[in-house]
Amino acid sequence: GAGRHDAATPAATPAVTALDEAVRHMVEEHVPQASARGVRLVVGEPTGLSAHVVRDDLTRILTNLVSNAVKFTPPDGTVTIGVEADGDAVVLRVSDTGPGIAPDELERVFERFYRSTTAEERQVPGVGLGLALVRNLVERNGGTIWLESDGEHGTDACVRLPRARASRT
Repeated sequence: GAGRHDAATPAATPAVTALDEAVRHMVEEHVPQASARGVRLVVGEPTGLSAHVVRDDLTRILTNLVSNAVKFTPPDGTVTIGVEADGDAVVLRVSDTGPGIAPDELERVFERFYRSTTAEERQVPGVGLGLALVRNLVERNGGTIWLESDGEHGTDACVRLPRARASRT
């Protein structure tokens, strides 16, 4: 049912979310899409790190970033999803081996409806809503998102979220 849970439930609250598991689960869902395009999905070493984040938001953030990365990666390319600690935060990094994004566009890709020249040249489907949505989700969880690229060798999408001390259950 579309939109049914939107009205009923209050805004979800952030919870301690194990990142290794979330990433692994999400990658499994994207394997068919990636394989169909000849793209390999690689998951970094398990870290045991957890983030303080709304679980559904994290799923949507990861889904968006990974499917974007797969779209922009040419056949025989690789998309790598890694998690790293950064002080009191964790950083999720989705790296692709695609054509990269020009440095002057790295900030603009977050604007609604903005499409990078790479997307236009390669006729990648999509209207450019993805990253604007992802940024909203990240920021409402107290995080930040940015892209790193030299404009030639792939792009890293980085999401920094509050780190949670894993509760021993």
